[in-house]
Amino acid sequence: MKNFDQTTDQNLQEILHAAPFGFFKLDLDGNALFVSKSWEDITGLEVGVSLGKGWHSVLVPEDIPVIATAIREATTGQKQTVAFGFRIHHPQSGIRFCRMDVRLIQNEQDRSQCLIGYVQDVTDDHLTHIKLKEAENRQREMNTYLTSLIASLKILYWKSIPKGGL
Repeated sequence: MKNFDQTTDQNLQEILHAAPFGFFKLDLDGNALFVSKSWEDITGLEVGVSLGKGWHSVLVPEDIPVIATAIREATTGQKQTVAFGFRIHHPQSGIRFCRMDVRLIQNEQDRSQCLIGYVQDVTDDHLTHIKLKEAENRQREMNTYLTSLIASLKILYWKSIPKGGL
């Protein structure tokens, strides 16, 4: 039975390493016990460096409280899955925007608990959203400008008509 468990565990790790998102397992203190190879691509941190608190090295410091709050929510069971956004500083790509989902897992046999979850790089989506908001704001400004221009043109038109009419 032990070989079956090892084989299953190896297959699961292979699947997680090949996934298009970064998978991780944390203890309740936020120490990484496992990170997938996709995590390495997203964060720019080697798998071995990410273990323990190593993964904190790429976090944007202002976002650490967001992550701490989410981990606390997940460990207390306030929500089944906690999803949140944060930023990292990728060594080659600079600031990247990420989305993380975290869930508390309880092992009934030994009553141990851990957090599992995944992280996705959503930088492209985030930047597209910002560009769309900027375009929307420019459109509003243009609409306001055009409305004012039309009103001014109407006034000029009526002022240009002689008092006796055309």
